[in-house]
Amino acid sequence: MLNKLLQEKFFVQKLEHYFQELGLCFQMGANLHSSLRLAIATLQFHINNALNITPSLEQLAPESYQVQIGSYCTDLWLRTYAGDLFVLYEIFLDGCYHIPKSWLQEATCIVDLGANVGITSLFFTTYFPQAKYVLVEPSTSNFSVLKRNVSWLEQCNQAQVIEGAVSNFSGELKFCNSPWSWGGYLDNNSSEETIVRSYTMTEIMQLSGLNTIDILKVDIEGAEKQLFSEQNEWLKNVKLIIAELHDGYSIEQFQKDLEPMNFTVVPPNPQYGNLMICALSPEILNNQKQFATQS
Repeated sequence: MLNKLLQEKFFVQKLEHYFQELGLCFQMGANLHSSLRLAIATLQFHINNALNITPSLEQLAPESYQVQIGSYCTDLWLRTYAGDLFVLYEIFLDGCYHIPKSWLQEATCIVDLGANVGITSLFFTTYFPQAKYVLVEPSTSNFSVLKRNVSWLEQCNQAQVIEGAVSNFSGELKFCNSPWSWGGYLDNNSSEETIVRSYTMTEIMQLSGLNTIDILKVDIEGAEKQLFSEQNEWLKNVKLIIAELHDGYSIEQFQKDLEPMNFTVVPPNPQYGNLMICALSPEILNNQKQFATQS
């Protein structure tokens, strides 16, 4: 009986979320035509997943939708069956990269490691429309869609897109592709022949002409340990980190690796409103105390 009630509750919650997704389609769509197309693509995505159908190559081609992002009307390119829609709703509907105002009210530079197709950076433009964005993505299929999605930011000289991976050394690495847009990962022991350029954070900052990074978003499918555990002097120039940890790299180890730079790791916490693991520099912690005093 209890299992049945839990299953019914889960089903209702899923259904509510699907309706919220459709609502976002009409909220984001710049016109009725784009809203309807985005809603239909969303339904197709969920039906395809429910039936466990493997999409054809033709079905993995990106399609464009005119959307309103903040004050900008732009084309958003998405692949219906590759997982781009899942990422869209996770970020714009669920707000997984929400940043509490008490931590950071302004940002001039945002680095997006594991940029996927650019949706996270587009979300941040609604908070920080004048910031510079540096987006790093190793997947060739993702990269082509990413370039389209942030082309308007590039035209405004607000975005730099780097094709490659980030790690603790400069060189080349093997990359394992995935049918899901977010699933590719680095594995030098893989039998796959996809080779990607690996950059250190120091190189990325030099290529982009950055002295400081206000927000560092990290979703690099298991390479976090290499990134943060070695040669991390560059962290002294970072204010706020939002990270997704993978492959046994624990939040405790993350905190230990960041302690030399005096970061404080904050797990997802309803008190603050962050849904992801974050790391706050002393400057951000001080901002929070000042914000609390003013409030």
